[in-house]
Amino acid sequence: MDITFFEDELFRRWNERNRQNGERHIVKDGVISPPDYNASALKVVFALKEFNDPLGDGEAIDYTYEESDIRQFVGEDGGRPATWDNLARWAIALRSLIEGKPVPFDELPPSSSEMRRSNLKSVAAVNVKKIAGRSKSDYKTIVDAAKYDAGLLLEQLRAYQPDIIVCCGEGVYDGLKGFVFANERITNLPIMPGNFHSFIVNDRTTVVDFWHPQYPAIEDQDMYQKFVEVARIALAK
Repeated sequence: MDITFFEDELFRRWNERNRQNGERHIVKDGVISPPDYNASALKVVFALKEFNDPLGDGEAIDYTYEESDIRQFVGEDGGRPATWDNLARWAIALRSLIEGKPVPFDELPPSSSEMRRSNLKSVAAVNVKKIAGRSKSDYKTIVDAAKYDAGLLLEQLRAYQPDIIVCCGEGVYDGLKGFVFANERITNLPIMPGNFHSFIVNDRTTVVDFWHPQYPAIEDQDMYQKFVEVARIALAK
């Protein structure tokens, strides 16, 4: 399957639906680099809340973002360090775990655009809420978006055939489990350290709850170490 062709056609239908309903244009997302994703031994999807609207306007009907595309935003520029540094570190952790040699935090490469580009090119980044919003989105907004777009989100996630979906931030995990995967076969897994939940969907994909990469209550090093602990358990399922 041509992933980019599939995504662009899906987003065309998504935007057409939004136009008919008087809603804003979506921000495109998905696989950063299809050749690298297809070649990866571990298919990883980071499920995020929403794209941060730099104008701070999360409500107005506005097609400013018609050309906004996270695939290019991350693939060409590496994304903003505040979010994408930690996601790149988590991608390194996942790859190193399946190789049996988790990388310690103090051996991770330093923050840079190249570090983010090179380590995120083999993953997919999917926003539950496709319309750009404010920097702080509440739980209900994200869950409501998952409910409203459940069919389209399911179509997108199914196409990637991921081994693991890491849900980043409040509302993402509950939105996927409660609505996007509501009619799929779900196997609940034991609660993990830190009270993180997880399940397996259709005997294939592990879906795990975790903090948002900008979660302010914990330092990056402690967050990374907790991610390694949680990911190790999730990958063992």
